[in-house]
Amino acid sequence: MKMKQYKTGILALLLVAAGTTQAVAGQMNVWEWAYNIDGITTAGDPSVFPAGGTGLGSVSTNISGQGSHKVIFYMDYEIDEDDNTYFNEFGSSSGITAGGQSWEIDEPGFVYGDIYAHLISGVLDNSNGVPSSAPDDVAIAMGWDFTLLAGQSAVIDLLISDTAPSSGFYLTQTDPDSQYSIYFSSYLTRKGGEPDQNPVPEPATMLLMGSGLVGLYAARRKKGQKA
Repeated sequence: MKMKQYKTGILALLLVAAGTTQAVAGQMNVWEWAYNIDGITTAGDPSVFPAGGTGLGSVSTNISGQGSHKVIFYMDYEIDEDDNTYFNEFGSSSGITAGGQSWEIDEPGFVYGDIYAHLISGVLDNSNGVPSSAPDDVAIAMGWDFTLLAGQSAVIDLLISDTAPSSGFYLTQTDPDSQYSIYFSSYLTRKGGEPDQNPVPEPATMLLMGSGLVGLYAARRKKGQKA
């Protein structure tokens, strides 16, 4: 009997240089980000995003191993926080989700939101808890549930931009006072299909992915407690 093979690639940040966009766009900084891969949630390091810039770019992960998989990305951005706080923003969704795709917009969980709890549980609720009629602190999450055949792998990308996608499903975070928006879209691409003749489980990789789990809730910085 073949053993189920886990080869979960460590997240690779592909940060887009702000360039001339930085002079046009508002100040967009990452307060917090995290990800759940096959039930293991890890808090990301906000400092890997460009400080003082737009903080825009993309996050990618490679997944392989026959069977069912789940990937969720969570992002908590602030737009022009120094000028007009962080709780004046709202979210919206556009387009139609692809098969297996899920999403959520909510207050990050410092006050009333449950999006971070849903990140950890691995089940997003496909709803917007911070509409334009009730602005607050905004966090977004986008996820995928999918199955891989023997020899297949998948690349999942989360794209973060100040330009709205021309098609497909995406989420928007808007600061009405500065009139700037951030757009989040996610794509799943399957590759391969030839079976691996000598599959070997790799639990060490999974442990590495989960190394940030200890005290995940306790370690979250509350808004207003910046260094």
